[in-house]
Amino acid sequence: MKKRNSPHSIITTFLFSCIAFIDAGIIVASLAHPQILTDTSTLFSSFIPSFLPVQTDINTSPLPSPTLLPKKLKQPQSTPPDNTQWGVAKQIDGVTWTMKIGEDSRQATPREVLDALNTYRKQHNSPPLTWDDHLAAYAQTRANYLESIHSTDDHKGFEAYVQDENNVKALGFWELGENCAYGYQLLAVHWIEWVFSADPGHDKNQLDSSYSHAGVGINGKAISIIFGGWKIQ
Repeated sequence: MKKRNSPHSIITTFLFSCIAFIDAGIIVASLAHPQILTDTSTLFSSFIPSFLPVQTDINTSPLPSPTLLPKKLKQPQSTPPDNTQWGVAKQIDGVTWTMKIGEDSRQATPREVLDALNTYRKQHNSPPLTWDDHLAAYAQTRANYLESIHSTDDHKGFEAYVQDENNVKALGFWELGENCAYGYQLLAVHWIEWVFSADPGHDKNQLDSSYSHAGVGINGKAISIIFGGWKIQ
């Protein structure tokens, strides 16, 4: 998402977001063992009064046991195949994409992300971005929030924040933008060259030559990159 502001107006130019889910679940079906149920016959003794004649032909043989039928076993359900393409960004609404990719052994650091971003920008003839502490502090609050909700928010938090001119002045730039994502643990180069380069909106944001500064926030599997341009003097 990108915002260009002036002291008297705030104009929305475009809005992009990124959210990712890694579906690597395993469905385990358990198979129950049949339980053998048996009926036992109980012999009961009869009290025969003494004044009645005693019969000697009483049948005292046990009742026949019922035939035991095998219990039908529940068959395990097979897991449907996952035919999602690897490494392909799929747009699911106006501002959200998903992508199926593997994770790395650790999460990138904010400074590593900026370094990878500047390497990528150099490859595409865009000027490097300078780290800005104000943008980084705000990016960290955004990453903290996205991690707390385990999702992205369609840039609603960012959009609401920059509607207030006092907040814009506190960040120090009239032109502001955000790339954010949730659901990955990736090295910096994979954040930049896999996730944010996979669709036109994010890639345009991270290569925009009108930006001169950036800050990065990371918390868990959430990341926010805040871009700044047209620095307030």
